[in-house]
Amino acid sequence: MVWFKNIIFLMNLIGILLLSNFVYGSSENDKAIPEGVLNTFPSQDVKLYIEKVVNSKFSTMVFPAPKDFTDVVNTGKTAVPFLIKLFNNKDSAVRLSALIAFQKITNKHFLITYFAEDTKEIKKKRIVVIKEIKRWWNHAKNESRIQWLIEDLKSKNKRDKESAVVLLGESGDKQAIPALRKALKDEKIRFYVIESLADLEDECMTPYVINSYLDNVDKFYRERGPILIEKLTGENFGFDSNADQKSREEAIDKAKEWWEKNKDKYDCNF
Repeated sequence: MVWFKNIIFLMNLIGILLLSNFVYGSSENDKAIPEGVLNTFPSQDVKLYIEKVVNSKFSTMVFPAPKDFTDVVNTGKTAVPFLIKLFNNKDSAVRLSALIAFQKITNKHFLITYFAEDTKEIKKKRIVVIKEIKRWWNHAKNESRIQWLIEDLKSKNKRDKESAVVLLGESGDKQAIPALRKALKDEKIRFYVIESLADLEDECMTPYVINSYLDNVDKFYRERGPILIEKLTGENFGFDSNADQKSREEAIDKAKEWWEKNKDKYDCNF
């Protein structure tokens, strides 16, 4: 059943990255939402994009995000109050667009049904959820996005924890490295953590990638290994996931030799 677990890992990772078709600019991005976008969000393109995302039967399907959607998300923390106001809009497409953008920025997830439907019962629940969101914002608005995500690493909700790991890796903010290193202790999310730390160019992940990816009996991880090891070292050491075991071991030995020669350059005491 190893193959099934790998498919689940890949589906979860792609599902978390479903809205990650763009690079999040900076964890401390204070720029204002572009005025044109502010006046038109969500555009018809955004509404169609959100409809595809919400109605997709396959969590692994990825749709290109329209520029005006990415502009709002890349604004980051500054966009949150604007998006919260849209939660009360009469148009469900507007509410959903705001919700998905809000989730991408904050990593706070709420049941889509509460924003998509307009029955009397759902409206009551939506009011409660919006109050909860506003309470969170009043508490969190003086913290940075990176702080929000680092706090989510302690979440008991596995999905929130996994997506926080991925978003920290996407952020490009090396302030996240110490917290992510601590998260390596959690075996349930370790592979997500290694990938995010590799995205942040934490060279200390080199032995983790060698042992957990290159030297893995499972081809799924071996195929990811060269991508990660090259991010960290600038080399792939001739590793080929399809090669015979002897050839793979020779490449792994080269990677280990590189690490032994270079490890003192990095502060990996954690």
